[in-house]
Amino acid sequence: MRSIQNRILCALAGLFSIATLVLLSWTWSTTHHEVEEVYDASLVQFARQFASQLTLSDDPDTLLSSMRASVRQAEAAMPPRTGSEDEYEEGYRSLNTYDPGHYYEQNQGFQVWDTHGALLYSSPSDLQLPAPENAGFDTHTTETAQQQRSYTLYLPRQSLWIRASQPLALRTEVAEEVAEQVLLPLAVVIASLIVAITLTVNLNLRPLKKISRELDQRNSAELSPINSKHLPSELQAPVESLNRMFQRVADTLRRERRFTSDAAHELRTPLAALRIHIERLALCDEQAAPLSAGLNRMERVVTQLLMLARLEPRKSEQLEQQALDGDQLAANLIAELVPHALKRGVQIELINHTAQPLYAEPTLIEILLRNLIENAIRYTCIGDTIIVSLSKEQQNFLISVADHGPGLNAVQKSQVVQRFYRQNKADSEGAGLGFSIIDQIVTLHLGEYQLQDTADEGGLTVQVILPQP
Repeated sequence: MRSIQNRILCALAGLFSIATLVLLSWTWSTTHHEVEEVYDASLVQFARQFASQLTLSDDPDTLLSSMRASVRQAEAAMPPRTGSEDEYEEGYRSLNTYDPGHYYEQNQGFQVWDTHGALLYSSPSDLQLPAPENAGFDTHTTETAQQQRSYTLYLPRQSLWIRASQPLALRTEVAEEVAEQVLLPLAVVIASLIVAITLTVNLNLRPLKKISRELDQRNSAELSPINSKHLPSELQAPVESLNRMFQRVADTLRRERRFTSDAAHELRTPLAALRIHIERLALCDEQAAPLSAGLNRMERVVTQLLMLARLEPRKSEQLEQQALDGDQLAANLIAELVPHALKRGVQIELINHTAQPLYAEPTLIEILLRNLIENAIRYTCIGDTIIVSLSKEQQNFLISVADHGPGLNAVQKSQVVQRFYRQNKADSEGAGLGFSIIDQIVTLHLGEYQLQDTADEGGLTVQVILPQP
C-alpha cells in the first residue's frame, strides 16, 4: 500500500530538486553574465587609462621603452609557477611588503601596436595576440589554445592601437567560485526545509494515525462513534461519514438481534403446544419417535438462537467475572448430562489437575461446557469415554474435552465455527450452532480455543484457553 505521507514527501523532494537545479542554472547564467560585464568594463577602463598615459607623455617612445624594461624586470622577479594556487599567491604577495598587489593582476595584458602591424609593447612579453584591425571587443585564441578577451581602441594622433586583454578562464574561475559560494548555503537551506516539512507532515498526520490506532484496537462489536470534535476540518468529513456508517451497521445488527430474539422467543409457545398435542395423540412408539426427535431438534435450534442473540450484543467489559470452583461446576454439569450420555452408551470422566479457582462469568462458562460435552456425546463412538480435563498453565485456565469419534479434517476445522454447519448432515439432533456459541463465549472472555486430533485413538479434542487475572 502506498503511503500518502511518503508520496507527499517524495513529491516535495522532487520539486525541491527541480527548483534547486533551476536556481543553480539561473545563478550560474546570471553570475557568468555579470562577471562578463564587470570584466569587460574593466578592460575598457584599463585600455583608456593606458592610452591616457601615452597621450599625456611628451615622448611616447621613451615611455614605452621604460615600460618594456619594467615588464622584463617584473617577470624576472615573479615566483615560479609550481605548487598550488595558494602557494603561488603567497609567493606573489611576498615580493613587496609595501605593495603586495594581487596575483590575478598578472592575468591583465596590455599591448601597443602601430598602424603597420608592429608590436611596440606587450605585458606580459609572451602574450600572443594578432595585430588589431578594428576597435572594440574581440575574442582570440592563442597558440597555447588559451582564449583571450580583449578591448582595442585607436589613438589617431599617435597612430597607435591600444589593447587590454584577459584570459576567459579567469572569468569562468570567478563565476564558478561565486556559484560554489551560493551552492553550499542553498544546499543547507534545502536540506533544512526538507527536514522541517517532514516533521510538519508527520505532526499534522498524527490525528489520522490516532484514528487508525483507535480503529485497530476496537473489536467487531465496538460501533460507538469516533470523537471528531478536535480533528482538523479535512478529517471531520470522512470521520463523520464513518460514524454514520457505524450507526447504520449498529442499527442493522440491532434489528437482526431483535428479530432473532423475538422469533426464538415466539417459537417457544407453539413448540410447547405442539409437544402437548403429540403426547395426547394415541401413536405407537415407531410413529411418535420421529415426531419427538424433530421437535427436540427444533427446540434446541430455538434455544441456541436465543442464546446467540443474547451473547452478541455483549462486550468483554460487561462480563461479571467471578472466582468459580471449576471442578464443582464441571461435576454438576456432567451429572446433569450423564443420562443423555448413557442413552448413547457413552461414559464421561472428569480429570482435575488444579485446585485454583476459575475466573469467568458463571452462566457463560456453564453454557460453554454444556455445548462442548453435548457435541462430544453426539459425535463420539458408542461405548466411548469422554475425557473432561481442567488445568492451570501460567496465567491461563485450560478446559479440555476429548472424544474418540470421527474427528475433523483441516477443512472441517476451519468451517466448524460457521453457523448451521454440521459435520454429519444426517444428524437430526445437531443444529450447527454449538461452536458459534463457543466462539462467542471464548471471545467475550478474551481467550482462544484449539481443535486438535485426539492422540492415538483418533477423534477430536477441544481445548479452551481462558486468561486469568
